[in-house]
Amino acid sequence: TLILFFAFTLYTGVSTRIFRLFKCHEIEGSWYLTADYTVKCQEGVWNVYASVAGLGIVVYVIGLPAFQLYILLTNRANLHRTDCEDPQAQRIVEKQYGSIYVHYTPESFYFDVVDLLRRLVLTGGLIMMGEESVAQIFLGVVVCVAWFGLLIYKRPYAAWWDNVIAVVLALHLVLTLLAGLALKVYEATPDQNEYQKVGFDIVLTIVTVLCVCLSLGSTLLGTPWVQQAYEAHHQRREARRLKAIQSKPRRWSGKNPMVEMSRV
Repeated sequence: TLILFFAFTLYTGVSTRIFRLFKCHEIEGSWYLTADYTVKCQEGVWNVYASVAGLGIVVYVIGLPAFQLYILLTNRANLHRTDCEDPQAQRIVEKQYGSIYVHYTPESFYFDVVDLLRRLVLTGGLIMMGEESVAQIFLGVVVCVAWFGLLIYKRPYAAWWDNVIAVVLALHLVLTLLAGLALKVYEATPDQNEYQKVGFDIVLTIVTVLCVCLSLGSTLLGTPWVQQAYEAHHQRREARRLKAIQSKPRRWSGKNPMVEMSRV
């Protein structure tokens, strides 16, 4: 569990550094590493680092999600206590690998692997697209919109609050990337009148304020006292509804129940 925790925590950072090694820029017929322009690509010391990075991609970047998926599929029959085939084996599997699936619903046991693949695309894919690129932001928007829709459709987390917070954060990221894409398009179209500039400023300000509200809202929703207060309010409302139903007088239908039973 501890090994998987550290591997998942370092996944994004390590993947980013690995993919940066393959991002080069051409200057006067020679290719230089964009992270360090003193290093020439495809020659000398770069080839050594590229070999190590290629091994890291196979073993870590691709290997970690593949390993998790293999573990989950191999032990599919003994992941959860409610429908396991061997209770003893289920306890062992949950103790060793429960951190990668226990927080999800039984139908979405593989969702941690999907999240890792999303992180991989948002790191390696965006780096290879190039910095300050419209294609980079467009790819990020496509991935985040797909992730947002998948969260709403699947609701993969076992806890209801986790689903709500995940949707709020996904919406926050979509709006942020859309604002960045809009800024790129705005810079590419300088010939705009005053009405268009003022309208763009207003919309961008509204989106920025909305992103700040979503960020603060996700923080508040993650606090236990907000969740407990909501649950208490929901229970009181449900109790009042049940009490109103029980105290409501029943209307007489005008039929004799004994006669109806005799007919049956």
